[in-house]
Amino acid sequence: MSGRTSAGDDGTDESESTADRTLQRRDLVTTIGGIAGISVLAGCSSGSDGDGSRDDAGGDGSDGDATNDDAADGETASSDGSGSDDGGSGTTGDTGDEAGVQTANTVEVLSTAGTVGADGESIGEVRLTVSPATGASVDLTELTVQFLVTDTLAYLVHTTVAAGGETAFETEAITAADTSNDVMSEDGDQYDIVIPLGANVSGDGDNSGLAPLVAGESAELTITTSTGSETIVTVQVPNSLEEYSSGATVTF
Repeated sequence: MSGRTSAGDDGTDESESTADRTLQRRDLVTTIGGIAGISVLAGCSSGSDGDGSRDDAGGDGSDGDATNDDAADGETASSDGSGSDDGGSGTTGDTGDEAGVQTANTVEVLSTAGTVGADGESIGEVRLTVSPATGASVDLTELTVQFLVTDTLAYLVHTTVAAGGETAFETEAITAADTSNDVMSEDGDQYDIVIPLGANVSGDGDNSGLAPLVAGESAELTITTSTGSETIVTVQVPNSLEEYSSGATVTF
């Protein structure tokens, strides 16, 4: 009896051990299943995060839209820039008006010549034949003439306005609708601007400081009107004046 009992005890123990192992296996399976479930859930969470990333990307897209809005703002700025261009056009118009005024008071030089001095070896007088630009009206008494030769620079005014000792030029009408004044008001008007060199000028002008031009020498003259319009001309004396006599006209 005892023996069976012992045997029975051992069997009971074995059965209990078997049951325990079974429970352990079930627990292990449950644990593994739980871990797998957690992994699956984690994967889903990652997918959700991925969706979140896509949402974020969508957010970036929204930012892209904002960028497009900024680009639209840039277009608006460009439109404003066009407005500036319009303003620029207005400025250009003003500049054009000023240019028109200057053009309307421009002096045109038709020819240049000189008169041989008493010594027969130099030019003692320079003449510029001028006329007004088309439609212009030019008061010759308001002109200034810059005379530049070698290292000499002088500013000449009309003899009627020259103060004592100022260098000056004279004017002589060649053809003019009205010779009672020194105003060129018609297209066909022509005058000579006369610059004596090394001599006194009628009125209060004094050109004794301007040396006569010798053979081969040149001078640059700039005629400026009251509106600031400039006409520049260069006169060049021939390399030899031997063939000319005193008082002869030399065409430059």
